[in-house]
Amino acid sequence: MLFRECRLLTLNEIFKINDPDITIEKTFLAIEGIKAGIYLVRFKGIEFIVPAGCGEINLPELCKRFELNYSKEEVSDFINQFISNKDYREKYVYIIPCASTVLNTDYVEDISHLMVGQSMLMVDYIDQVNQRVYMRMSNDIEKEYWMNLEILKNMSDIECWGENEPIKVYKISIKEIQNNKHISELLKTDSMILFKKVVNQYQEDRTIEFYDRTSRIEGPSSYLFIINHFNRLLKLLEKEEDQTKRNQLIRYIRIQVKYFRDFLISGADGYYRDEFEAIINELFKLVDIDDFEEIKHEWRRISNKWRSIGRKLSVLLKQDNIPNGVEQFISQLENISKLELQAINYLNAAIGHIN
Repeated sequence: MLFRECRLLTLNEIFKINDPDITIEKTFLAIEGIKAGIYLVRFKGIEFIVPAGCGEINLPELCKRFELNYSKEEVSDFINQFISNKDYREKYVYIIPCASTVLNTDYVEDISHLMVGQSMLMVDYIDQVNQRVYMRMSNDIEKEYWMNLEILKNMSDIECWGENEPIKVYKISIKEIQNNKHISELLKTDSMILFKKVVNQYQEDRTIEFYDRTSRIEGPSSYLFIINHFNRLLKLLEKEEDQTKRNQLIRYIRIQVKYFRDFLISGADGYYRDEFEAIINELFKLVDIDDFEEIKHEWRRISNKWRSIGRKLSVLLKQDNIPNGVEQFISQLENISKLELQAINYLNAAIGHIN
């Protein structure tokens, strides 16, 4: 199923407060659609890079962009107030940063290693009998998502990636969302205008600094950054003669590959390129553009290649010879980055005449 990424679904629910008819496709375009991008993050004091295949969907940065005020609630305060205070429930929305592995389970063996914040879900209600907090999802998402309250309490000491502090529950006023002029203007913008903006911005290289050495790099240069990062690790490993240090470096590479894989396949195993192809199909099926079928086919091919990379990284994590697998990953990334740039240029030329 397409458009199932939880942060995107959560943002769509926020937008629905302003415009009940907003579609998930338009929400995807509103956050700038697909991207070539990465985050540089510090997690547990160690630097990692993780892929960012679409526009910004992390709540704190989106709130800054929209000038939307929010506060942070301690987990225990949120639970107590949500259960006991009607105004607290009805006048605000609450977003919980979490990780997919803590959802729909009453037991998690070890949560200390989780990069929490990779998922963000809007609270719907708390089931006191079963001790679960249920999440609000779009109507076409048949599966329910919930989190065990005890697991949520235990997560309150875990660092939230990008925030570099223990997780808290985000609280946003419904009235403020309804009155937010930036969201209103964005949602009134025609989808074709938003789409053309996505295509034009794909090739723009830019770096966005967050805080505490966390940043986001966008544009084709981000692929080169990934390639250079893994090549540097392989060269360090090749030069290192001390076995203890080699083992430490291999462990870091393995963890880096794991986090890269987790973010790559999180909620969109085709790295959002399937969703992009679906929007192309919907927007242009009644518009006369050259090589329409070829354009769709090329983006389907690209999404399949990203899906293949995700699968191969999963296999790589089970292998002993991780350097050889990383070399293959670098080669795949070099190939797909060229294909994407060619496909974007081709698409840009094909739609240039459309107003």
